[in-house]
Amino acid sequence: MVLRKIILILLLTGLFLVGWWLGRRSVDVRIIEHTRIDTAYFERPQPHKILSSAISVEVPKWLFAPADTTFTTVTINPNRDSVPVQLPFERREYRDSSYFAIVSGIALGDCHPTLEHIETYGRTITQQKIIRTPYRWQLGPAAGVYYVNRTGGVWIGGQLHRNIGRFNITASLGWDPRDNGPYVQGSISMDLWRK
Repeated sequence: MVLRKIILILLLTGLFLVGWWLGRRSVDVRIIEHTRIDTAYFERPQPHKILSSAISVEVPKWLFAPADTTFTTVTINPNRDSVPVQLPFERREYRDSSYFAIVSGIALGDCHPTLEHIETYGRTITQQKIIRTPYRWQLGPAAGVYYVNRTGGVWIGGQLHRNIGRFNITASLGWDPRDNGPYVQGSISMDLWRK
């Protein structure tokens, strides 16, 4: 008799732990993240705006020395060995719905600062939150207390639960050690608030 109660308690404890483990897995929240990279390639785009200005650059002077410098002394002004030269400077802006670029530099003759090509890497990150709804049918160990007509008791046993939207149907079957008899209960409930 004692061995039977120990086996029953161990069996119910094991069923309770299995139900607890399965219950933790019943509502699973996973976040799936998808990253999509679009590579856009633009070859020789046309400038959107061109700003021209002049900048002053110091260019070294060419010094011509006489052929015979062994006997002839050449005097060079030490303070002035370069000449300021005005050069055209361009700043070009390239613009599209997916990029904006600025290129600047010296413009001489047909040589202008040019954007040869540009690649843009548009990145789209989509996060999807998946919440698994609870199972409709649930079966597991149960324990409870009851109080009726100024008497109460404790029961241990099993429980069958059916989830139908906001309505829940529960049937419990167990053993009442105080009255030394079976315990049966049925209930219907409705969820008014969920989180």
